[in-house]
Amino acid sequence: MSLFHKSAKGSHSQKSVSIYQDNILIYQGKWNELPFTEKIITEYSIRFFNDPDPCYIHQDAVRVRLLAELEEKWENTYAEASTDWYAALSAYTGMDGISEVIFS
Repeated sequence: MSLFHKSAKGSHSQKSVSIYQDNILIYQGKWNELPFTEKIITEYSIRFFNDPDPCYIHQDAVRVRLLAELEEKWENTYAEASTDWYAALSAYTGMDGISEVIFS
């Protein structure tokens, strides 16, 4: 079962996500608006574009790529709620101690 359904144009539908830390809601919003840390955006901008001061276009491209990586990892491990996936999500967003993620 795929969580991230693709539309006719191929883009992911706008899923909502709720992220919890020890039963406390720490983020609720659209998946594609997930907040990534500035450090991660810069790190991946350097990796992908050799750009240490990314413009909006590079920032957005990094966000799209990181979301795609998380989606792919989720599709491969969602049945187990992989701790590796939670660790990646935590590293990308700066949200420590993620204990549960619910998509709707």
